[in-house]
Amino acid sequence: MRMKICLHGLEIKHQNQLLGLVRNLLPDCLSKYKVKDKYLDDDDTYKYREARFKPKTIDGINVICAYGTMTVNDKSLPISDVIVDFDNTSELAVKFVKEFVTKLLDGKNRFVLAEPNFDLRIAMLKGRLHLDELATYDEEKAGCLAYTHLPWQVYEINRVWEVVLTHEDDKPLIRQLRVKIRRLRSVISLLSPLFNEDELEAWQKVWKSFFDGLAGVRELDVALLACERITRMDEGKEEKGVPLLEKILNEKKNAVMHEYLGKLKLNAITKEHTDFLIWLYTTKLVEETSTCKLQDFLLLRFTKWSNKLLELTEKYPDTTDMVSLHKIRIKLKRFRYALQSVPEIKKSTELLRALKNLQDSLGLLHDDFVGEELLESIMNEYPGNKELHYEIALFKGWDKGKASSALENFPIMWDNFCNLLRNWQNANL
Repeated sequence: MRMKICLHGLEIKHQNQLLGLVRNLLPDCLSKYKVKDKYLDDDDTYKYREARFKPKTIDGINVICAYGTMTVNDKSLPISDVIVDFDNTSELAVKFVKEFVTKLLDGKNRFVLAEPNFDLRIAMLKGRLHLDELATYDEEKAGCLAYTHLPWQVYEINRVWEVVLTHEDDKPLIRQLRVKIRRLRSVISLLSPLFNEDELEAWQKVWKSFFDGLAGVRELDVALLACERITRMDEGKEEKGVPLLEKILNEKKNAVMHEYLGKLKLNAITKEHTDFLIWLYTTKLVEETSTCKLQDFLLLRFTKWSNKLLELTEKYPDTTDMVSLHKIRIKLKRFRYALQSVPEIKKSTELLRALKNLQDSLGLLHDDFVGEELLESIMNEYPGNKELHYEIALFKGWDKGKASSALENFPIMWDNFCNLLRNWQNANL
């Protein structure tokens, strides 16, 4: 099967720069040049000059340089892409791809992964991507899910990384990046029977390391958001909010972001993500599961998964234990993200709403639990600051009120969720 890896250059100023960069990394090649353009619905277009290089000594490889523009929703976007088209069954071709990508990303020019098909890239940018229209989609083989449901998520994650490393102080971006990584990990878990267990576990650890690296920022963001809400509640009063605590939290957040994000290079992240795609496109899928019908595979996976959710309170009976409740929350969140990412399975709006509400409620309990440790550490750093200690006590009281309400409502919310989940199972699985 032929697969494509597309790397989009971020600082390519002209076509000759792109061609020179690629030619220097290639062996002796046959080359072809042409212009491609297309008009789509809604006045979307793309037009680019293409240079196609075929190494004379290696079969199953084409390296394409595409330079031009696309117009999406009346916005002009650059095309400055290096696309490697390769035979994933050829060891020599795969070896070439790995070496070529490594050399390209070791250079000074920054790259991110992108969808190699420009029609599909425009559809993604417009939020209209239909996975069942992809060339690799096959209802008769569950194995195609690996090639249709995972790559586009990797493209999105890599794109957001580029923006995060450029705008470190943008809180919504950090949250967005964590959600996208968690969503990808959830779908990987859903599709896990398709892959070699040890190989997949190694990649899950890689994605988790990115996720965990951003965790410290997230916890401080949650505390800062609570500070903002307390300030809004105190509007009109002589003393407003918790300014000292907010200042310290902001300083800690900036330090954490600088320490973690300051070490990261976009090309190194892109290389990790590209290695994942190359593995995905070349690994040998488990024959027993990958050759069964796509719908049968998904129905079986969601049946098993939803049954396990219904047993969670039996597995974690102490619903006052914050560690157990956090485990329940993570499992609910993973299920919700996987369900939302698979268009082949019918959704229930009520079930998704109940999942989100339950997840948010448990999130309040976790934030209170983690925040308690954070606030204690700040108090220990400033033992003689009475004003700060007063603000922390005010913050704790406000936080505890929310957490207590969430804990009290949990049994009712859980029973409602279980009823909705059983109804959804009966109707769709």
